[in-house]
Amino acid sequence: MRFFCKQWPVHHRLICEKRQRKAIQHPDLSTKTHRSCDSLHVTEIMALLTHPQPSFNNANAPVTKAELKAEFGKFEERLDKKLDKLLSEQANVILEAVGETMEKKLDEKFDPVITKLDGILKGVEALQQENTVGAEQLRRHEDQLQKHEARIAKLETASA
Repeated sequence: MRFFCKQWPVHHRLICEKRQRKAIQHPDLSTKTHRSCDSLHVTEIMALLTHPQPSFNNANAPVTKAELKAEFGKFEERLDKKLDKLLSEQANVILEAVGETMEKKLDEKFDPVITKLDGILKGVEALQQENTVGAEQLRRHEDQLQKHEARIAKLETASA
């Protein structure tokens, strides 16, 4: 027997799931093997085709507790995502405002300190440069002293 219903795969899946749940709940039924089209299966499919399952598209159809839970779960997930997005946006705005305020306050506090440190740094750099020049001059003088000592020693040995 062939069915030409567009919802055939859906009805077939629903019945298979129903049988699996029954097999789990009643172990004595689990010994039966599943056949895709046995006579009981065909009658169940026919019943589903003649009495379709309620859907959310039909406003007058009754809704089961499981369907409500599923829909509320989906709604809750969407709501959580939107709330998370809004909270993160709000946190970013607050952090930006706090960051700008802190930056202004830090600039006000540290600008005079940095200006004074710049002056001190220039003085230190001048002293380092002077120290380097002085060290070079000292080396030249020491070299010159050694040369003078060598000449004096030659003169003293020559006159002796």
